[in-house]
Amino acid sequence: MRPLGWNNHAGYAQKKLGEMLLDASLIDESQLKTALTKQQRSSKKLGEILVNLGYTNEELVLNLLGKQLDSPYIKIDDAEQIDNTIIHRIPENLAERNLVLPVKVEDDTLWVAMSDPANQFLKKVLALLTGYNIKSYIASPKELKQAIARYYSREGRFEKTAENVPLHSYFLPLKQLGFTPRQLPVFEKYLELQKGCLLIIGPEDSGKKTTVYGSLRQLNFPDNDIVSIERKMDYKLECVNQLEISGTSDQDMKRMIDSVNQFNPNILAVENIQGVESWNGLGRMAEKGNLVIGTINTDQNIVDFLTAFQDKRTTHYSVIENLTLVAEQKLVRAVCPYCQTPYKITGKTARKMGLKVKGAMANIYKGKGCSICNHTGYYGNTACYELLPINNAIKDMMMQNASKAKMKKAIRKEITCSFNDVLQEKLLKGQVSAEDYLQVMSKNLNQFKELKTVMVMDTFWSLFERSGSINAYLEYRRKN
Repeated sequence: MRPLGWNNHAGYAQKKLGEMLLDASLIDESQLKTALTKQQRSSKKLGEILVNLGYTNEELVLNLLGKQLDSPYIKIDDAEQIDNTIIHRIPENLAERNLVLPVKVEDDTLWVAMSDPANQFLKKVLALLTGYNIKSYIASPKELKQAIARYYSREGRFEKTAENVPLHSYFLPLKQLGFTPRQLPVFEKYLELQKGCLLIIGPEDSGKKTTVYGSLRQLNFPDNDIVSIERKMDYKLECVNQLEISGTSDQDMKRMIDSVNQFNPNILAVENIQGVESWNGLGRMAEKGNLVIGTINTDQNIVDFLTAFQDKRTTHYSVIENLTLVAEQKLVRAVCPYCQTPYKITGKTARKMGLKVKGAMANIYKGKGCSICNHTGYYGNTACYELLPINNAIKDMMMQNASKAKMKKAIRKEITCSFNDVLQEKLLKGQVSAEDYLQVMSKNLNQFKELKTVMVMDTFWSLFERSGSINAYLEYRRKN
């Protein structure tokens, strides 16, 4: 995995440094020869080798390099002029990987301290990212590492680590997120293509970001360059260039995507895509043959989302042309596996609940309550998905502005496991409760509003059976 600015820009500086030190009588020919011989067997820079051999000191080397590169030497340890209010202008991950730290703003110029001011590519990325002209100081790599840790810890922007965040919340593999056995191979197939646009839609806080993290975890091979643009960086991911957007406008997102576009990673993840400019940026990335994974906050289902997307076909053309998969995601409370308790219901009742069972009896489950789940009967959440592979027929209908009825029919035909199927499977396996199953399905299928009976599981179910109305039951349940 190459970090931003991975090219070695120091060759020219290394060649001249020896001459400068000789000219200043700060080292002799034999010392330079010894250092150059060691450099042939090392990946270290010449200045570092000279300092390690005791032939000179780091401050002197940096002063000489700074003069040559028009980047004054700055000592970070006592740099009181560093303005900690502008630290957020460079994301912490980028600062750490490239040893660069914002120092001050003068009019339209951002001054940064760098370990390698010859890295013109990094300066260009910073200019696109921040909107400022970039001028540089040269600083000690060791001091920069310490300062970055000190200033960003003070800001507290990205310091959620394994010590205070449950490990499973951001390192779960895809197979543990909630995909059904039929869905998982489909989702993995479109990830492994490593090209096109893969969109994950759903309400806010429905676990979409966890799905993205699981996807990046699966794609995290040494030869993959991965960038993640996030509205809020919740967790650190190893070997992923994570960038946090400092603003909230579409222009802020566009500027970030444009800067990443020049770096041209083969995998880009973007959180909460909104405006036309952002969509166009993603389309340009996908047109290059890269994989783009995007999340969208919406209460629309797949059908409504795509028909609305269809209305924007003239501005979203490049995205539609490169769409491969749309995944809709919801979160449902998971029954506690430590106190999971089965309840038998008749096959007739199960079929009235919409369950596809054939026998005379069926088991559904509820958490009895235990110390592990704080006696709630629930333990975390499980994700439920609908997956829609985008074929050429659907793309053609979107571009030709087909009727919504025709679009709906085509979409429903291609969906891999509807929410109805997914929830049924999770209910019969004891992963979700009948209560949550009915609550979710009552919002999706009108037939459940007419459900008359269900087995008496507790006083709430008893009320439900007497009232014959899901809405009355849910209203009572919310109040109690």
